[in-house]
Amino acid sequence: MCNFSWHFYQLASQGSDSYELYINNTLYKDKITDNSYVMNNLETNDYKMFVTAINEEGQYNSNEVVIIVRRIPSSFSLTTDVTTPDNDGTFELSWTKSLYASYYVLYNSSSFISEINASLLILYNFTPSLDLPTYRYSLSDLNNGTYYYKIIAFNDYGNFSTNCTQITVSITATTQEPEDGGGEGFIFPLEVVVPFIIFIGLLGILVFVYIKRKKA
Repeated sequence: MCNFSWHFYQLASQGSDSYELYINNTLYKDKITDNSYVMNNLETNDYKMFVTAINEEGQYNSNEVVIIVRRIPSSFSLTTDVTTPDNDGTFELSWTKSLYASYYVLYNSSSFISEINASLLILYNFTPSLDLPTYRYSLSDLNNGTYYYKIIAFNDYGNFSTNCTQITVSITATTQEPEDGGGEGFIFPLEVVVPFIIFIGLLGILVFVYIKRKKA
């Protein structure tokens, strides 16, 4: 927001009836009755401004002033699709567009990110090729642990950072089937083992009876 105000001495015996505001030599607003005017959302630029005071006796121009506007990146937010905790080590980070940003840097740390320093890991340095409302970055194959992420939008005049987002990964171990040649080897099913044991038992009895009869 730019609040532009001015003050004039009276012309002849009468005061000014209205004012005209000029920006870069082009009429921006006429019929202004107050001695101030508020302009919102000016873009990055240099603005030459002057005001003309008008009454029935004539008009009088003010001196010219230059307003230099340099817009830093606007506020934006970082979110994730993770449920708490994440159970597979794969998730997506997304952030809204920051107005006036030239590029974004995604930082990662094993502790809460309160300031940017050399201990942080830069995961992604991103200059948008398309003007989109939302941008995304996917991560995968993360091990159990707690991870912290923050994105900062930069341009030539400053920067703006998102909130620090915490993500906890907790992957539950699963029992895997042994590969061929490993583990406990092949196990015969019970319906095969029981008849085999009975057969061996009967065979043993027959052999014993045969031997007894042969000795007799």
